[in-house]
Amino acid sequence: MSFTNLRSKLQWTICFAVLLAVPALVGAQKNNNKTNSSPPPSKPAPAPSRPAAQPQRQAPANRPATTGQRPGANANTKPGTATPTRPGTATTTRPGTATSTRPKTGTTTRPGTAITTRRTAAVVRPVPQRTIRDVGGNKVGYDPAGHVRTIQTRSGATIYRGAHGNYRAVREFPGGRRVEFAGRNYGHMERNYVRGYRMRTYYEHGVYRAVVYRPYAWGGRSYFVYAPYYFYRPAYYGWAYGPWGVPVAYTWGWYGDPWYPYYGYYFAPSPFYPGANLWLTDYILAENLRMAYDAQQSGEGDRLSAGPAPDANANKQLSPEVKQMIAEEVKQQLAAEKAAAARTGSQPAPASNDPPPALDPGHTVFVVASTLDVATPTGDCELTPGDVINRIDDTPDSDGMVLVRVASSKQGDCTQGSKPAVKVADLQDMSNRFREQLDSGLQQLAANSGKNGLPTAPDTTTSAAPDVPTPEPDKDVYAQLQGLQKEADQAEQDVKQHSSSGQTGGGR
Repeated sequence: MSFTNLRSKLQWTICFAVLLAVPALVGAQKNNNKTNSSPPPSKPAPAPSRPAAQPQRQAPANRPATTGQRPGANANTKPGTATPTRPGTATTTRPGTATSTRPKTGTTTRPGTAITTRRTAAVVRPVPQRTIRDVGGNKVGYDPAGHVRTIQTRSGATIYRGAHGNYRAVREFPGGRRVEFAGRNYGHMERNYVRGYRMRTYYEHGVYRAVVYRPYAWGGRSYFVYAPYYFYRPAYYGWAYGPWGVPVAYTWGWYGDPWYPYYGYYFAPSPFYPGANLWLTDYILAENLRMAYDAQQSGEGDRLSAGPAPDANANKQLSPEVKQMIAEEVKQQLAAEKAAAARTGSQPAPASNDPPPALDPGHTVFVVASTLDVATPTGDCELTPGDVINRIDDTPDSDGMVLVRVASSKQGDCTQGSKPAVKVADLQDMSNRFREQLDSGLQQLAANSGKNGLPTAPDTTTSAAPDVPTPEPDKDVYAQLQGLQKEADQAEQDVKQHSSSGQTGGGR
């Protein structure tokens, strides 16, 4: 073979080998490109410094993601499904970005902002509807049915008329003096006292009694909190707190009083008393029902307001369960007074950032102590002394109102289970009256120790509270009350006369 032929064969061999190698090299290059290529633009990998496009929770910094995958692995979740986190781990989001989980108390969305599950400003707390007209120079408030509910006299007194005859009149005087007439045998005068305290002198069935209140400010409003000026020995409070050992059958002295048969459908004393707390409960209820009766009788006769006849089947007798609720409140207060007595009779003032006792989370049961016009989502109604309510709202609105639930009520009053709105100031007055009546009941127990079937109490001597000045009752209260009643009666006669003659101004 010549050299020329050999070279020609060698060239053809090389060309053939190259043709065989090229497809393999092209395939290898394609595989390499697939391995090193980036994901398609339509499915970008989530950047580690930004949250994924879906609303998923991100793991806290310097901590592996708690998604059930290896650290750094992309979370594979359905759209809209939150990535689970470990219990108790705070959820972290960008400022201003809300999480997709249900808010819990204390859950943080923006720095320093807490979410609360309690009631918000969206809760509507209704107020009684009144149409005000000028009648003979008096400002008269009418309810939607046209009945007189309030009269503001020319001289400054305000008369409150209940739907079923309850009657109350209040007059404010210069210098902070305030007089309230609440019935033929009930009323009080309140005035400024020493060292910033307020003093109230009650007139009740011919007896004068003075109490002291400590001023207190909270939430931009002023309140007054009952401040006892004496304490019993701690042993006496302990005796009243615990069981007596043998239940006592006690005969009350008011069985023959006219208020008792009048409210017989609603209230009956317990047949036996295993301890002082239940005895004190019946004492407090009886005092308030006596007051309600006097206020109702004082408004009878030629009254300007009227309402539907009470439905005997609408409200039932005050149940043992409700009584037990009140008895537990009595025990709580006895424990508090025992602790105060142990501190040499000094009761500390509430801290400036604490709510008043009426909003104390542990104090939610109240015995109504004065006639109140209130409103529910279904209409206006009335609460009178001896009704029992539960506070179900902790946050007052801009008008200082909270919601309550009626636990027990008399005929013609707000129905049991209804939820009216009540001013915190009125609840605080109920709380004060409850404590005042409790101390009055303790005084009655001490005076009757070992009598009428009651067991003998331990040391019942008292000592003065060092931080509360001892008051002396104002003996001119009865004259003040008589003058207010005369003024109120004259205003009602004027309103009646001008109303019958058609001389009423326009409503507003």
